[in-house]
Amino acid sequence: MTQRTRLMVIHNPASGAKNARRFAKAINALVERGCSIDIRKTTGPGHAEELARMATQIPARPEAVIVAGGDGTLAEVAQGLRGSDLPMGVIPLGTANVFAHEIGLKSGNGAVADAIMGGPSVPIFPGLADGQRFLLMVGSGYDSHAVCALVSAEKKKWGALAYLFAALRVRGDFKTFDVRVSTPSDELRGASIIISRARHFGGPFCAFPDADLTQPVLNTLVLKNAGVGSALKYGFALLLGTLDRFTMVERLSTTDCLQLESQKPGNFQMDGDGCERQQITVSVDTEALYVLMPQ
Repeated sequence: MTQRTRLMVIHNPASGAKNARRFAKAINALVERGCSIDIRKTTGPGHAEELARMATQIPARPEAVIVAGGDGTLAEVAQGLRGSDLPMGVIPLGTANVFAHEIGLKSGNGAVADAIMGGPSVPIFPGLADGQRFLLMVGSGYDSHAVCALVSAEKKKWGALAYLFAALRVRGDFKTFDVRVSTPSDELRGASIIISRARHFGGPFCAFPDADLTQPVLNTLVLKNAGVGSALKYGFALLLGTLDRFTMVERLSTTDCLQLESQKPGNFQMDGDGCERQQITVSVDTEALYVLMPQ
């Protein structure tokens, strides 16, 4: 089997000392196996996309672009690789690492190195939100409001618990959420709506059991009831894998383009990064992204 040994690693160094140690160990594992590594550190939003695009254009093109960061950094690199057959690998360093869960990538350095150097390059089809690629999901409601209220220092210190702290800070807004998703022939409304390309949400939790990154389908989850009490019920149901036992949950799977809209300008999120919008047009990209998967 051909081994990939010439790699560009795009590293988001903003995740703190703990992840810096994890990153160093992952790089050492690759170097010990004979890899030549060009490390490029990001300096701010959008820089990972720029570095990935550069990787596709330089004369000494690497055999793969490896992303050492979280899901937001992965989405940026996916955008930068659009139109290229250069494969993307993952060193998971984020808070939730949803994409790593999605492709079955274990966190051990040996498993990561195996996937990067010898794993199959599998074509998947990212989503598009107003023309911007995303790998996992776009949403508006409970999750997006918490994402936009995140404090970066808390995220570095507490990890996934920081999302809970953020949600508690903005819980007073939960009763006013009114979001809708529409196709050319249908419309659904709720307090919180997530449009996903992936099965997982928030880490290892399976919220979209029928999703498949290799198939051009958008899977939508509508949480119909507003308020703090409803948000807590949905959260526990996600943890327990019992979301579909609620009558206040609705689903839609389609290959059509979707319009996600908040009745008032509000907080949206895309792959865990927040943005303020009133509406977003969502579809599946027709151009493949090649991802290095574990065997």
